[in-house]
Amino acid sequence: RAVAETEIARRYLTARVTRVVQVRTEFGITYWHVDTDKGERDFVVQSLSESCLWLSDDHLLLTDTDGNRFEIASR
Repeated sequence: RAVAETEIARRYLTARVTRVVQVRTEFGITYWHVDTDKGERDFVVQSLSESCLWLSDDHLLLTDTDGNRFEIASR
């Protein structure tokens, strides 16, 4: 399990969002400016319905246009 988790972490960047600074949507494209555990980030999500996955009632996984992953959780 440890080897699998290490490999997944290496291949799939997942930043945990600690604060949403700004979100704006224009013509179905959502622009995010957030603080994460890896620093301040700006990213773009093409279609929220296709790029957003609810992992639980309070845990969201977003995938940006470059394939980067961002987790938003209440805890």
